[in-house]
Amino acid sequence: QEEFHIEADGGFEIYAVDSRGMENFIGRKAGAQSVDLQQNMMDVARVRLRNYNSNLPVVIYAIAGRQ
Repeated sequence: QEEFHIEADGGFEIYAVDSRGMENFIGRKAGAQSVDLQQNMMDVARVRLRNYNSNLPVVIYAIAGRQ
């Protein structure tokens, strides 16, 4: 079961931070994505998206997670 879902246009990198403050690189994605956590992450406290291509904009519509 996916931990969170991102609705966006364009390519981006996903970073997830757990409640212990450990940031993990999830991967490069594009468009709408459902993301499953890596085995070493217990939970997600914060999600950070980074545009890796400054020539193409990223539009973020929503980031939703399950509780």
